[in-house]
Amino acid sequence: MKRREKKIIKFIICLGFLFLSRNFLFSHTAEAATLLFSPASGSYVVGDSISIGVYVSSPDKTMNAASGTVSFPRDKLEIISVSKANSIFSLWVQEPIFSNSTGTLNFEGIVLNPGFNGDSGKVIAINFRVKAMGSASLTFTSGAILANDGQGTNIIDLANSETAAFIFEPTISGTQAPKISTPSGVAGTPLAPVITSGTHPDPEKWYPINNPQFNWQVPADVIGLRFSYSSDPRSIPSATYDSSVISKEYKDIPDGAWYFHLQFKNKNGWGGIAHFRFQIDTRSPDPFMIAVVSGSESGNPRPTITFETNDSLSGVDYYKIKIGDGDFVSKLSEEIAKSNPYTLPIQSPGKHTLVVQAVDKAGNATTAVEEFVITALEAPFIDDYPKELSSGAPLIIRGRTYPSANVILWLQLDSEEPKSQSVRSDDAGNFIYISAQKLEDGTYKLWSETLNDYGARSNPSEVLGFVVRPATLLKIGSLTINILAVAVSIIALLAALIFIIWQVRRRFFIFGRNVNQEHKEVKKIEGDVYHTLVSLRAQIDQQAETLKQIKQSNPPAQEEKKQERQNNFNADNIHESGTGSG
Repeated sequence: MKRREKKIIKFIICLGFLFLSRNFLFSHTAEAATLLFSPASGSYVVGDSISIGVYVSSPDKTMNAASGTVSFPRDKLEIISVSKANSIFSLWVQEPIFSNSTGTLNFEGIVLNPGFNGDSGKVIAINFRVKAMGSASLTFTSGAILANDGQGTNIIDLANSETAAFIFEPTISGTQAPKISTPSGVAGTPLAPVITSGTHPDPEKWYPINNPQFNWQVPADVIGLRFSYSSDPRSIPSATYDSSVISKEYKDIPDGAWYFHLQFKNKNGWGGIAHFRFQIDTRSPDPFMIAVVSGSESGNPRPTITFETNDSLSGVDYYKIKIGDGDFVSKLSEEIAKSNPYTLPIQSPGKHTLVVQAVDKAGNATTAVEEFVITALEAPFIDDYPKELSSGAPLIIRGRTYPSANVILWLQLDSEEPKSQSVRSDDAGNFIYISAQKLEDGTYKLWSETLNDYGARSNPSEVLGFVVRPATLLKIGSLTINILAVAVSIIALLAALIFIIWQVRRRFFIFGRNVNQEHKEVKKIEGDVYHTLVSLRAQIDQQAETLKQIKQSNPPAQEEKKQERQNNFNADNIHESGTGSG
């Protein structure tokens, strides 16, 4: 009996253990969460850009945090950028960080309440570039998914987390002949043709043109050809054409990576097949928003912004950033991925418009626009300054502003260009400026600005004015010198005038004296003439008397009478002259 009881007890224990194990396994499976890749497989060509999404699956239990390490073959793949667009994570404990040298990527984020519950919650998108041909696998080497149960229970089933596997084909190098070709198995048949394209010349690049054109040359022995296009790099064309066909144009080809296949035929049969790769991407990157971390209005002159988008086909190549009327600045997508959030250069106070363009590898662009306002610091106060300054005296200015800030003082002489001087305020915000150089005479304008250590700037203060002129004593001395100079000039002029008058009067005096002397001499001469005439009259009278006596004794002839009359006439004239002179 005892043996039977023992067996029954053992059987019951075994059943209980199996029951408990079953419940434990089923409960563990029901509550397990995994990490996934999407897509998890595919075939690509060397040089391709592929975007692989990382997803979390937690259908049975709500989760609120996850982390993981992705491992990839560094000889086959390299990460170009990482996108957080449309992620279920609201906060990032650790921004996605990758290393192409070690072939790893790490992430860690949080989903705010109520958490996430579902089959495919997107975490990040990893944009790879295929480096070399071969096979490659992506794996989660570590990870954690925490339940939103208040205890942070790790519910990940890492062993069942998905592994992605890819195959990479050789690329087509150059624009003249593709490397991918299928040789013919029949001797004497044509070699694989050489294909060129004017619309898609480089097989490794993406083009926003969906009407591709292809050209080739047909050898003389070719009697037929066939071509087609497909996504399979080793497809065999089926549509047959005459050997006179030397080009082909397709219309409205869908976006993606395609191959144009061409094969020649001669009398020996069909030859090798050329597979020319062409890539079409006419879609712009996904729409995105610009977020200003510090808000649309702040006093931070270097605002931090976040923006990110994804392009599922060719991938985002670079971003173009423009602020206001400035020029666009280009940043590679990997630069933005490493420095996101992105800090802008120092901005002046006021309203600014920010434009960001995401450009994919085919040249398609998506634009986002955001506005932000940089509030200005309060302008400094100038409490003391001279309204009038003597030449050579130092300029002293006192004022108030923010503690430990730089104050820029502006001085403008008349209409010249303003010049700036900088001074630092103390811990209380007071500042004093003493000019090291003498100021030129003239009228000055004075104003100031504040610039803190973070680059924030104030608006200009009120414009003040002062005058620099010579000192009072110097002005009096200068005035005295000017008066003396004028007085000396006047005195010199008066002296010259007196000298001229004196000279004129002297000359008139000498002239008058000479005139009097000459008058006396004339009088003397007149007297002498008079006495001479009187003497002459006397002589004439004497001769007349003598002639009269002779006449009386001898009557005169006719000629003698005539001579007598003449003599009497001359005597009368002399008498009148002598009388007039006297």
